[in-house]
Amino acid sequence: MRSGIELTLKFRTFLASVLLMVAGFFLFALPTAQAEAPSKKPVKLGNPAAPQGGTFRMRFAGEPFSLNPIISDGYQSVEIQFYVMEGLLLQNEHTYAWQPWLADQWSVSPDGKSYEFHLRENATWGDGKPVTAEDVKFSFDVIYDDRYPTAHMRPYYEGIEKVTILDRKRVRFTTKAKYYGNFISSAGLPVVPKHIYGDPKKGPQIHKTILGSGPYLFESWNEGRNIILKRNKKWWGWNDPLYAGKFKPERVIFQFVSDENVAFEMLKKGELDFMTLTPDQYMRAKSLESENSHFETERIRNLYPQSVSSIGFNLRREIFKDRQVRLALAHLADREMMKQKFFYGYAIEATGPWYAQSEFADPSIKPIPYDPAKALQILREAGWRDEDGDDVLEKKIGNETVDLRFTILTSSKQSERWLTVFKEDARQIGAEVDIKVLSGNAFGTVLDEGNFDAADLSSGGGLVEFNPKPGWHSSSRQKGGLNFTHFSDPVVDELIDRACETYDFQERKPMMREIYRRIAEEVPQIVLFNGADTFYAYSRRVKRPAATYNYDIGLKFWWVAEGNNR
Repeated sequence: MRSGIELTLKFRTFLASVLLMVAGFFLFALPTAQAEAPSKKPVKLGNPAAPQGGTFRMRFAGEPFSLNPIISDGYQSVEIQFYVMEGLLLQNEHTYAWQPWLADQWSVSPDGKSYEFHLRENATWGDGKPVTAEDVKFSFDVIYDDRYPTAHMRPYYEGIEKVTILDRKRVRFTTKAKYYGNFISSAGLPVVPKHIYGDPKKGPQIHKTILGSGPYLFESWNEGRNIILKRNKKWWGWNDPLYAGKFKPERVIFQFVSDENVAFEMLKKGELDFMTLTPDQYMRAKSLESENSHFETERIRNLYPQSVSSIGFNLRREIFKDRQVRLALAHLADREMMKQKFFYGYAIEATGPWYAQSEFADPSIKPIPYDPAKALQILREAGWRDEDGDDVLEKKIGNETVDLRFTILTSSKQSERWLTVFKEDARQIGAEVDIKVLSGNAFGTVLDEGNFDAADLSSGGGLVEFNPKPGWHSSSRQKGGLNFTHFSDPVVDELIDRACETYDFQERKPMMREIYRRIAEEVPQIVLFNGADTFYAYSRRVKRPAATYNYDIGLKFWWVAEGNNR
């Protein structure tokens, strides 16, 4: 699963909620009970009496391409944006209930098809200009402006017809059809300043700075080193009791440290305050931790949606059109050995297209067992033989004899380790697998174009009430869509459409479980590991009100201890 800073709710939920198809990740776990539906009441969090000041420093393994909130959706830029930008509403980190953010009041029409939001009278942009309804309307309209590269955002707002300005501080979102996710997308819309980004010739080119209405202002981007934010002393939230325990540091520094060894040295010297860890990094950090070290380690579990690592098949490839081939290959994944060898046992076996702890996952689905003999039996029954003695199975498909040979693409050196195990097991039964490691950008391009055999995929966290349509509906198979496997099932399409029109969480649950079951049974991917625990290291110079909240680690509630305000 992907390395980086904590999975936050905020903008990441809305910009990349359903399928973050990137290789590698850091959340692995032991079995856990299924999560309950979220509460509807927000609660005050943090420690309002904690001292304000100091600098909080967290590690980024990579440097963002852009800070432009309209066009950038990588986890680095999204995390930075949350300190600077605001949505209309925010989901409480402990209860997941909606609470005021840039909007202080909101209402939903009786039919659930339109929503009104009232902006705070004292909300201003970082340059002092007031936040108005014009900014909200622009923030929605720009998503469908072809002069801006915003195609990645459109699937999340396709159900919203328009945003209407009612007065200087009020807007109405009108939807095209009944869909429970329309309110989620509306409430979470990242609001950007029209006077900064509204020029289509200049707006998309603003990459190296960012201006918002949130608790921090952009200070500097030192390329190759860090991005620094400073406290926005005019933010409306300093006078709101709901946020009195939040955003305590005077500065937040995102330190670019790609090398793991360098990051550990900085941690040991007290030069980093927070970094997430993979299971093997966690074990290494535990061995370095002592009473005299500058840091401590933490293993936590919360209810935040987790990722599933998988090998996704391109179902347009001839050999993968046969479910029997896909099922046979799934029997070659030795998850138990992989999780012990690579994750110190901190992993659970995935069973389906999304995380097994979700109430939307069918608990009756079990992992496909590791059984090479069964795999070979299935392939032989499907007509695969090694007739030419080259140790690779082949079969005549149409007028052509096809070898059972394919390439798995990945962008993660970490994933390459367990893919290599799969490769060796596949070779034993006559399937020839190559592994090709690409850069992140190249990997994304190839997925988008659909020019691959199989790929190392992670369907990532996001919403508790997520929408499976972008990843699994047949309408999402086109270029730019997120249905990378090109999975198609009319029954699944119909179930997804019905689920989208069902507002009640409990009524939607059986539909979602049937979707889960049908996809799992068709084996469009070999699901490997399911996340549940998070590992991180933190400096002793910072203090926390809690190791985690229900739906977020809660970094925004941490503070720098008195006497350590450097």
